[in-house]
Amino acid sequence: VTFDHCIIAAGATTKLLPGTSLSERVVTYEELILTDSLPESMVIAGAGAIGVEFACLMATLGVQVSLVEMLPRIAPLMDETIGDMLGRSLRRRGITIHTGARVTAVAKTEAGYLVSVSSEKDGPLQIEVERVLSAIGRAPNVEDLGLETLGIQPTRRGIGVDDRMRTVAPHVYAVGDCAAEGPMLAHVASHQGIVAVEDALGHTAFMDYRAVPSCIFSLPEAASVGLTEAQ
Repeated sequence: VTFDHCIIAAGATTKLLPGTSLSERVVTYEELILTDSLPESMVIAGAGAIGVEFACLMATLGVQVSLVEMLPRIAPLMDETIGDMLGRSLRRRGITIHTGARVTAVAKTEAGYLVSVSSEKDGPLQIEVERVLSAIGRAPNVEDLGLETLGIQPTRRGIGVDDRMRTVAPHVYAVGDCAAEGPMLAHVASHQGIVAVEDALGHTAFMDYRAVPSCIFSLPEAASVGLTEAQ
């Protein structure tokens, strides 16, 4: 296959908790959304959009949910006020939230799993649950693409690009979750694709991330656009 221009759109893969592998009880959102049975209890590691959304969904369906977030508040990429208000709402609905905490180990038991949590506020915790959801983020798919032969050296954030989605290799672009720039959102990836094609065709187009809309389909829902107050 030869080309005049190439766009790499290899996406990303959901990260698993260290020391764990996919199983009937340790899952990502992809397996959870296809399950045909509900656990009585669940630990969700990660309180970004996916973690918060599935915490709300599972709690609505009667599952006892514990939400564990490494950063000081849930929904850490949104404005601080949104994260605080969402946290209050989720706690009122019976969801246990541990912020400033991380899952350190997951051990199998007869009933399910014993999840070890290290909390800055509460110290070491042991939570016994039937299922564990890993929602700690996504890793760009940059392995086994032959990028090194083009002189492209991706980092853990992905393939480096400029504001026209051009990599260091001439006529080679990267867009979407495998690119190192921009939030991992579907509408961002779509727009990056448009910018890459426009540039390849010789038109003037570039990315500007200052007014990207984002949302969390929680109960209640949360939405934002533009810079946070901290930014």
